[in-house]
Amino acid sequence: MKVDTGHGPDLRRPAVVVAIALPVLLAVVVAVLGLTFRGRGTEAAPAPVPAETGPLAVPPVGATDGGSAGCVSLLAALPKELPADPDPLPARPIAAPSEAGVAAWAASPRPVVLRCGLPRPAGSCRRPRSPTSTA
Repeated sequence: MKVDTGHGPDLRRPAVVVAIALPVLLAVVVAVLGLTFRGRGTEAAPAPVPAETGPLAVPPVGATDGGSAGCVSLLAALPKELPADPDPLPARPIAAPSEAGVAAWAASPRPVVLRCGLPRPAGSCRRPRSPTSTA
């Protein structure tokens, strides 16, 4: 017969050991994670990469009408800077050799490129639209 001495639970029993160790382990893990990730998210965002402004190499795509009167007048009417937030995008020169009908503006991470004189995609509307038409 076993005599109860009243000194507390018997720590040799596996269930009692797990019942005590598991909450202690959980508290330690939460404390370590809290200390590890406490400063995360407070760092300043990395500075944006400045846009390249040198000549842009634009691969040819077969813009057969790039030198047409419509494309020439469109390119002549384009602004030197495109409005953007927070600063306007400056025009970017096109590297030689290049097809006619191409304009570009410096933007980060990729430049803005306009191509004129490309053939219409199959299945597109057949009626040309003016810049102010709605449908």
